Amino acid sequence: MPHTPSGPRRASRNAFLHAQLEGLGPSSRRSTAPILRALAAAFLVVFLSPLVAFAGPSDPPSPAPRTAPSAFRIARTTSPIHVDGKPDETAWQSALLVEIPYEVMPGENIPAPVPTECRLAYDDDNLYALFRCTDPRPEEIRARLSDRDGGWGDDRVGIMLDTFNDERRAFEFMVNPLGTQADIFRNDVGSDESEDETWDTIWSSAGQITSEGYVVEIAIPFASLRFPRTGEEQTWGFSLFRDYWRENRHQLSSTFYDRNRNCQVCQYGKLTGLRGIAPGRNLEFDPTYTENHEGTPTDRYATVYANISGPRELYLRPSFEHNIERFAGTDYTTSFGFLRFGARPSGPFNVWGVVGYGEGVDYENENVARRHWGGPGFSYNYGRHVKFYIDHTYEYMSRQEERVYNANLIQSRLVYQFTSRAFARCVVQLTDIDFNPCAYRPELQPDVPRGSTRLLLQVLGSYKVNAQTVVYVGYSDGEQGRHPLTVRSVDRTLFAKLGYAWLV
Repeated sequence: MPHTPSGPRRASRNAFLHAQLEGLGPSSRRSTAPILRALAAAFLVVFLSPLVAFAGPSDPPSPAPRTAPSAFRIARTTSPIHVDGKPDETAWQSALLVEIPYEVMPGENIPAPVPTECRLAYDDDNLYALFRCTDPRPEEIRARLSDRDGGWGDDRVGIMLDTFNDERRAFEFMVNPLGTQADIFRNDVGSDESEDETWDTIWSSAGQITSEGYVVEIAIPFASLRFPRTGEEQTWGFSLFRDYWRENRHQLSSTFYDRNRNCQVCQYGKLTGLRGIAPGRNLEFDPTYTENHEGTPTDRYATVYANISGPRELYLRPSFEHNIERFAGTDYTTSFGFLRFGARPSGPFNVWGVVGYGEGVDYENENVARRHWGGPGFSYNYGRHVKFYIDHTYEYMSRQEERVYNANLIQSRLVYQFTSRAFARCVVQLTDIDFNPCAYRPELQPDVPRGSTRLLLQVLGSYKVNAQTVVYVGYSDGEQGRHPLTVRSVDRTLFAKLGYAWLV
């Protein structure tokens, strides 16, 4: 199946507290806990109300017959293909035709609700794909301009390639209706099963929305892939997919997936006919410096969680974790639970929140303390170019009924996406922490301030030539102080970065 964002991960530490302890003065700002509790209650009402009206699902449709062939033969094209989202080249007329006939999630191999067809061809340098996605209501297609590896939550299509035909690993390429790219590398083996979202390579895509749906063109250079270097004809595993969004996400596939099998790549169809192609040299230079400090935690943990879904992308994800965490030579055992929740009341508006309670490591005092945290957030997409995001995180830690600290982090982000290659972004972040100096061990923390306030502003512009050739230009301004009336500027930075890569 196509990539699906993973479930709840381990809750992060209070990193912003840990970084703020040194060199910051006192603050007399009051806690915002009552406001947070009121906001959380209001958000829960919004999120839970759709469940009251949500009737249980009717009997699921019967599975579609397994009519799609498992092997397809691709042909070489001798006429050029230009990836511009306008499939008017004659090469597409004789290209291999593959349909996407199944809905595999939430339905289990039932007939797809909308028709999708894909044309495949190749030449000496590239593998080409053309998707034609029919939609009865094209005005409801979800698509926005976003940075590369963005576009999650949009309609999109993609191709997965098992280039070694070992039924274990695959490259996945995904594109939304406006041409925004995302790619990952899948390892589908036992306990090592994973999806590496940091994997990026160079390829081309373009798309456009039409009166009948949308079309997407893709060109994947063979130099961007790894596969056997041989003069013989090659067979690759492959699968095509489409994400079709309405109130919920419908995952459509060219592959008939048997959920009783614990692998996905092993169920891909086969693509034959590839001959006279060569992979890239796979040369990559990544200078890396790693430093280990005494006291770096090494953890063991167990997690139990559930995922409850409803209409309008409503979700509730309760989770419980039991950890054994090593810090400064000592093992600390903690247990805590939290609930993540969210919904999309309307297409461009998304809301979410989290509440948690349990034990956490008080790193400054080297002890276990009681920890409460949570907060709401929302995002709004204005048209295809603008996205606004804001969230608030509150954390309170106590030990033996004595407050250690309470902290607030409010951050907002405004992004204008000019194209899928260029964007401008403004980030504002406010951190406010109230400490209780009496709760800190003087032999470990001899000089604890009563509080701190820090305000960060960052403006960034970016242009990407391809996945690994990018230019950044930005400005940041940091302010901190003991009280909002005495906040002062502490650093101003103008920065630029250039990264460059090419295929060999």
